Amino acid sequence: MLELWNWLVAWADAHQGIISLIALIVVPIGAVLAVAHARSGQITVAEELADRTSWPSPIRDYRKGRSETYLTAITRVLAFARRVYGPVPVSWRAFNTCLTIAF
Repeated sequence: MLELWNWLVAWADAHQGIISLIALIVVPIGAVLAVAHARSGQITVAEELADRTSWPSPIRDYRKGRSETYLTAITRVLAFARRVYGPVPVSWRAFNTCLTIAF
């Protein structure tokens, strides 16, 4: 196993340029595909407002009191943090950092 690792290290040292070039090509393509996948299936605000039957939903969402809006935001941030860190946070400090970045 050590021979394989040494060979891999030697090969990587000899081909650093190729590895960097591949990374520079693959990472942006992966980012674009991730964004495209995330946006697929979601309707835009303009599309939602074009349909008059959907108007009560945004009105209900945006006409909340300050405390209700704050609690809704906290709920969304906590749901995001659970998706990132899982059901149990890695640490309270990491969880706090996530909440700080969210706001």
